[in-house]
Amino acid sequence: MSSRWQYSITPASKTKNARKAVVIDCEMGTAASGDCELIRLTLIDYFSGRVLIDSLVWPDVLMSHLNTRYSGVTWKSMREARNAKKCIFGRKNARALMWKFVGPDTIVIGHGANSDLTSLRWIHLRIIDTLIVEGNNHEGNTQGLSLKKLAELRLQRVIQKGKGHDSLEDAIATRDLLHWNVLRVVEGKAEA
Repeated sequence: MSSRWQYSITPASKTKNARKAVVIDCEMGTAASGDCELIRLTLIDYFSGRVLIDSLVWPDVLMSHLNTRYSGVTWKSMREARNAKKCIFGRKNARALMWKFVGPDTIVIGHGANSDLTSLRWIHLRIIDTLIVEGNNHEGNTQGLSLKKLAELRLQRVIQKGKGHDSLEDAIATRDLLHWNVLRVVEGKAEA
């Protein structure tokens, strides 16, 4: 059990591929134990928008369900990816692949990023969470600041209109939402 909940801190970068800033989005299913489990990982370069990783993750544990309604991941797509060896096998391998692009100094951007970090059992010290950034623009609590609502409100973009979420679509929207907020600071319309 402790190995399932052992968190890992970002190691020193062993490659020159570490980016200055990346955007992450993960999809999670529910393990038989009731715990959240990583089933899809998407990572894009913040500055170029280049997709670095967009892959299903075959879980190491027995799954109760994939939360398809929210995750957009089906058992059919998961089995096809596994059989074709076109998925990442396990959370540990997902982290290792991600760390080819992320070093300790990389800024990691996410929306509700605590969920993504938890699903990866990952500790990283340089995080920008657009949920918190947006929360600073609102009086009161941040409930109702879903990425879907913010994309529509700030970016005039409709996302998550298919069957469940698409982590690539969500990562791009998160990137653009942060960029929208940065431009507001630069233009003097908001405080940093």
